[in-house]
Amino acid sequence: MQQSTAASRRKRQRLIKTLNLQVMLMQSLALKTLLISRKLTMWNQRRQLISMKRNTVPKISTSLRAVVVNQLEMRANRHLEYLATVLLHASELCPIVATSCTTRVIQRYLKNWKKFEKYVKQYQEDSLTMLSISKTTNVRIRNGSIGKMKRHVGKPHDELPLVPKSMDPYKRVYICTHGWKSRVRSQGQRPSQSYKSIGCNMRFVAQVQQRLNGKWCAEVKHAFYGHNHPISKAVYDGYPSVRQLPADSPIMSDVQLMVASGSKACCVYDYIRDNSPHQVQIQDVYNLIAKIKMSDNKLTDEDQVVNFLLNSILLQKGCGECRR
Repeated sequence: MQQSTAASRRKRQRLIKTLNLQVMLMQSLALKTLLISRKLTMWNQRRQLISMKRNTVPKISTSLRAVVVNQLEMRANRHLEYLATVLLHASELCPIVATSCTTRVIQRYLKNWKKFEKYVKQYQEDSLTMLSISKTTNVRIRNGSIGKMKRHVGKPHDELPLVPKSMDPYKRVYICTHGWKSRVRSQGQRPSQSYKSIGCNMRFVAQVQQRLNGKWCAEVKHAFYGHNHPISKAVYDGYPSVRQLPADSPIMSDVQLMVASGSKACCVYDYIRDNSPHQVQIQDVYNLIAKIKMSDNKLTDEDQVVNFLLNSILLQKGCGECRR
């Protein structure tokens, strides 16, 4: 049994590697097609110039350019046919590769990290993607490496181009939530049936940079916005950090009141679903109730009256478990 599960796990890993290679191949082919199309545009522009100056350009030069243009068109058609064939086989092998998409570009410069974090949060909501920080470098490490550079050895501390401590951290690497490297630490007795890591290559680096006017800011560089998985509103609403009720939610006080008065999880579930945009699951409600109970909140007389009204409203809507 363990051998079969280990073999199936290795088979899935090989499939994921194959899909990643196919995505990289499609990206390179798309780049080649773009370059060829630019060459075609360039030669068309040259042909227009030649047609405008027929008297000065020899006929042999014009015919030679026509032959080159035809060859470039044939090469472009071959690349497009091959790209279509790869996409067809990829869609048969796994629909995730065929549904790869690209999100919009992130703003390059932002004044500080606080505004950058606010912008990234809004960017995730607009692009329906979830980002994670895979690596962070603080200012102390960066300033230490600056002092060890050959060109700065022997210089006094005041002359070194150090990063101000107020801009900490110095650098962050953002990746898609599906771009983490998968680590298999089990022995195959209870293999996982779903994998969050599917090798998504979407990433960018946010780094502190001093601009020409002398001001420091957060700059986005080395960005790639391609995803190898479908992006939709339904997928975005299913992420745990999106569907769970945050601590600063306006209805969190009502939920705490319901839990403190002994309301059932089904009532809390219905109340959150009806009065907030968060598509919580029943397990999220159980975890939230356990967390609230650990805080040990006590009800006042006014809270008991409000809770009675809330329970009566939920009973009128018709909760099956509460009627029993």
